[in-house]
Amino acid sequence: MLVPAERLTPRAPERGDVVVFRATSDPSRDFVKRVIGLPGDRVQMLAGVVFINGERVRRDALDAVQFSDDDGYRITVSAYRETLPNGVAYVTLDRQPDAPFDTTQPFDVPADRMFVLGDDRDNSQDSRAAEFGLVPIVNLIGRIDASTPSEVR
Repeated sequence: MLVPAERLTPRAPERGDVVVFRATSDPSRDFVKRVIGLPGDRVQMLAGVVFINGERVRRDALDAVQFSDDDGYRITVSAYRETLPNGVAYVTLDRQPDAPFDTTQPFDVPADRMFVLGDDRDNSQDSRAAEFGLVPIVNLIGRIDASTPSEVR
């Protein structure tokens, strides 16, 4: 997998990386998402659970999380710790069971693309949506390295 030389990331993305990239539909907009699928992978969501190459991604329930939504309303959502096959673990939010993108068709990731998901699953434009799709690796700007809390309470 080739990463454009002018990009900030000196290495190809790995599963679990949080990356910045330009949207294919609107190159003036940058997005931040987590890389879930790499070239050659088959990714599918079934009842809110990620499957990579037919293998279920580990998903452990955490305590519910409360925060204010975009309209200022206090909401409570389910939180989960997902652990990818390479050991990368992170927290995802699930605002509503059986949301439209909780179950998808399988996505086969071609050699020049990556499959990305937002960690706030029911409030994310990501590779599950046809108008967003699989992200061309050439659109990659860089990887985000930041410390994250080890536990959501």
